[in-house]
Amino acid sequence: MLTQIELTPARAEALEKLEQATGESKSALISKALDHFIELHREYAELAAEVEQARAEIEAGQSFSSAEITASAMSAISKVKTRKAVR
Repeated sequence: MLTQIELTPARAEALEKLEQATGESKSALISKALDHFIELHREYAELAAEVEQARAEIEAGQSFSSAEITASAMSAISKVKTRKAVR
């Protein structure tokens, strides 16, 4: 699909410099930039969904206190140290 965009003089100049520096066409550079933007937006949407899920879990009481997390981490560290000592 062909789409036209309007560039400000500053963006047109920057794009020209990138084209000269990289040897890639303006079209390829713009496509890469758009792909990068789309990927960032997808990652942001996934993160936002995870945050909303975590908020719902917290509101439902499905969370751990910092003391519980610390105890679990210390237990895991102790197990690793024990395994290393046995070797």
